[in-house]
Formats: sequence, structure tokens, C-alpha cells
Amino acid sequence: MRVVIVAHNLSAGGGVSVGRNIFKSLLDTVPDWFFLIIHPENCGYEEVATGNATVSRFARRNGGVFKRGLFEFFVLPKIIKDFEPDVILCLGNMACWRLAYPQVMLFHNAYFVYPARHYGRSADLRLYLLVFVQKLIFRFDLTRIKHLLVQTETIRHRVEKLGFPSQSVSVLPNAVSFFLSADMQESI
Repeated sequence: MRVVIVAHNLSAGGGVSVGRNIFKSLLDTVPDWFFLIIHPENCGYEEVATGNATVSRFARRNGGVFKRGLFEFFVLPKIIKDFEPDVILCLGNMACWRLAYPQVMLFHNAYFVYPARHYGRSADLRLYLLVFVQKLIFRFDLTRIKHLLVQTETIRHRVEKLGFPSQSVSVLPNAVSFFLSADMQESI
């Protein structure tokens, strides 16, 4: 089995931990599979890779959303096609565009399935607009993926209310990180 793990937008906080944990778990569980992981630079994904994993780094530099859009629409599909995967595992709330391979998506942004009244008082117009656009993309992504991984039963039910088939949704709870930073290791 050839699997692409798309984690290029998991560069901070819990996203890095989740991405690395899933990647390490897959490498340990199915060592005879071949993986291509697409990840951000300098986030520790390289230290997890073993012999059956190929690593492709996404450099986050100037350009922000525009550069990321170009990467996702033009560069990413070429990288994935060259690997010829059996499946794509997308870890960053969004599916891959312009690809005909089966996709599994990890969904962990509850804003996409909750009404705006749940955003909190600190939400500004920029957040509302960002979430509005991301919700549209998420709903479109649901038409292109084979399976959706969510973190809780509540989110599972909310996604099903959007019309995504219940047999195509699985709960994958958050995991505590297996990895400790060097600073944390020294303090223990």
C-alpha cells in the first residue's frame, strides 16, 4: 500500500503533535507500507521518518495564503501524482484538489460545523469571513473524500447532519503527544 500523508499546514501547536503521532503510529503499525509525508520544515517530522517513508518539505516563507494556494493547487498534485499512491490521508481539515485518488481527511476544526453564535465574543469580522470561506471549502471537500476522521461523537453527528454518510465517518480521538521537545526532556 502506498499512502501520501498531507500535513504541510500542521506547523504549530496541537497540529504538529497530531501529525507526528499519526505518522509514527502508521509507520509502526504497517511497516510494509510505503509513505510519502508532505510536511512543513523544522517541525520534527523528519525525526519520525524511517526507511519506508519519503519526506517532502513545504517551506513556509513570505507569501502567506497566496503562496500556500499556489502550492496546494499546482505543486502538491504533481508531488502526489509522482508518488502514485493508493490513498491520500489529509490531516489539515482540507482535501487535496485536482486529484482522483481516494482521500481520507482528518477533521478537527469545529468552527466548520457550528453556527457563528458559538465563535465567542472575541470573534471579529476577519474570523467570520475566514470561517465562512473555510466552511464552503469543507462542504465541497465532503463531496470529494471517501472517509472522514473526526475527534468526537458530537462532531460526527454534526457532520452527518450536513449529509455526509455515517458509514464514512470514524471517530479518532485526540492523542497525547509521544514526542517531547528537547527542553521538556531535560526538565524531566
